[in-house]
Order: sequence, then structure tokens, then C-alpha cells
Amino acid sequence: MHFDGQALSWGNAENISNNNTNSNRADLAKDSQGKIYAVWLDGVTTSPVDCSVSGDYRMRFNKRTAAGAWQVEERLNQTTSPNVPEIAVTGNNTVHIVYFDGQAGGMRSISSNGNGWSNPIPVLDSMANGGDLTAGTNNSLHYVYFSWYAPPEGQGRQRVMYMSFDGNQWGQPV
Repeated sequence: MHFDGQALSWGNAENISNNNTNSNRADLAKDSQGKIYAVWLDGVTTSPVDCSVSGDYRMRFNKRTAAGAWQVEERLNQTTSPNVPEIAVTGNNTVHIVYFDGQAGGMRSISSNGNGWSNPIPVLDSMANGGDLTAGTNNSLHYVYFSWYAPPEGQGRQRVMYMSFDGNQWGQPV
């Protein structure tokens, strides 16, 4: 569904994953030219008989033009078992995705200016949960998430963490 800011109602829902596997963990962003970018996980099927799961999740990416047409879906083969993808578009219209890399065991980021995807850049050595990624000034990124930690009392707790990307590298969590 979409809302163009002028109508008094939402538009019809559009199935952009359009396949026979489970699709989830979707996120989207908009660039300065009005294009919409979406990232999600896809590729697992669940048996209706015994609830068994088969397949592997993979990241999928798609772009909606300013005129409203979705392009051909792209499978991002960065890793098997990705999770928690977040997407943002910086002022120079570069698309950035932060995700959990199930093979490497940590958070990674990739980017594209429309000419293919970059190699993954390490963000964290562990999984981030409940994250949100947004673009800042000067093509920077800001990422907030929650993390588990063990305080001296020994009980696991959550804390909210923040990181930034200056266009070249990720800073340390604070």
C-alpha cells in the first residue's frame, strides 16, 4: 500500500515479492527523486501438514520508479541465512543496506549507486536487533539498535546502541 500525501486514503496493496515462499522482514526507503527502494527476506517454505521448514532465506531488493512501476526483483546473494535488513538512501542517491550475515556471524553493510552492489563492509561482530537505519547529511548513515549484554549481576539485559557511517567506515557503537 502507499499514501501519496495528497489523497485521503491509502492505495491498494501491491505484492512485490510475488512468489510461493515466505517473505518477511521488509524495510523501505525513498530517494530525492521519488523512487522507493525495498529490501526483504525470502526463500523459505513451510509445510501446511507438519509445519516443517525448507529452504534458506535470501535478501531480495526491488525499486519502484517515481512513476509508480516496480522493477524486476533482484536477489542479493551476499550470504545465506541473512536477517534484520534495514535500508536507507543517502543524499547522493546511493542505496545502503545493513543486515545480519548468517555465515560471518555479524552485521554487514552493502551499497549501490545503481551500478551493482559493493562488497560487504563489517559493521558489528554480533547480531543487532530491532534496528533502524536512516540517512544523514553529507552522505552519512545513522544506525540505532538494541543489544543484549550481561551486567555484573549476571542477568541479561537490553541496551539501545547507536552507530554512524561517515561515507567510508562505521564508527564504534555508543
